[in-house]
Amino acid sequence: MASITSTLLASWLLFQPSLAVTNPSGFVLSSGFADPRTTYWQGVYYGFATYKQDRGTEPNVHIPVATSRSFSSGWEYSDAVVFSNGPAWATTNPYVWDPMLHVYNASHYVLYYAAQSKVNGPNGEIRHCIGTATSTTVLGTYTPAETALIADGLSLVGSTTTLLAGNNADYTVEGGAMILNPEADNHPILLYVTGNFENTTYQIEYAVAPTNALIPPSGKQYIPNSKPLMTTGTINGQPVYGPGGPCFPRPYEVQTMMTFMSDPNGEDSNGIDASYINRTMRTANITFGADNTLKIV
Repeated sequence: MASITSTLLASWLLFQPSLAVTNPSGFVLSSGFADPRTTYWQGVYYGFATYKQDRGTEPNVHIPVATSRSFSSGWEYSDAVVFSNGPAWATTNPYVWDPMLHVYNASHYVLYYAAQSKVNGPNGEIRHCIGTATSTTVLGTYTPAETALIADGLSLVGSTTTLLAGNNADYTVEGGAMILNPEADNHPILLYVTGNFENTTYQIEYAVAPTNALIPPSGKQYIPNSKPLMTTGTINGQPVYGPGGPCFPRPYEVQTMMTFMSDPNGEDSNGIDASYINRTMRTANITFGADNTLKIV
């Protein structure tokens, strides 16, 4: 059963003056920027994405990067080499999934990511681990920790808590993004993705904390909303196929900037989404309700 768990929820919000999104739900990059994780720092938006197999020919191109000074336009791919070498615990030249930047200060940056371990499970199953890498500059090069979430003073704190357990119909539960609702006393809301990433059943959903605490009381979990936030369809007059990867680079007050990804083309006549590897970044605006509902505007 798929689930989203937490070992340490260190959550921070950067409240900024309201900024209009001039390209609602529009593509801001041409292709190949899956699972975009975006951060705003010192006047620049930074996006890090899951490794794309056909972007770059050198073995050290593990993580696509893009930057912009505007949230909804002006994004450009960067030539930054985020990793010069993969982590020692991962497979050689690993695929790197879902990299997320955390800024500690102007000379200390940490990248969290997932990669395949060299060591399989007891029955030969492939294992993915969460790793960390550090740099003194925002675009790197980053130095991966030798072991997953253990070195450089970065380690797990406390026991694991299940925030949300999926069911067999969900296929997968992944891509979690936490946000606090300013219309409901900063009540925690968890966005996540369900469905099959290889077709257009992929969609963004959200669940609400049972109390105002980030970590629910023992025996409790986040409560899924009855309707998904975003599915395959049309948003603001633009087609959306297989949306996923919600992220909030600069959350503030009522309207919140959200980046996400979707396919450029959708499924073919056989129900196969051959373009899913080209999922790329888009932008949208979110509004909050006092009843902890979310809406795209």
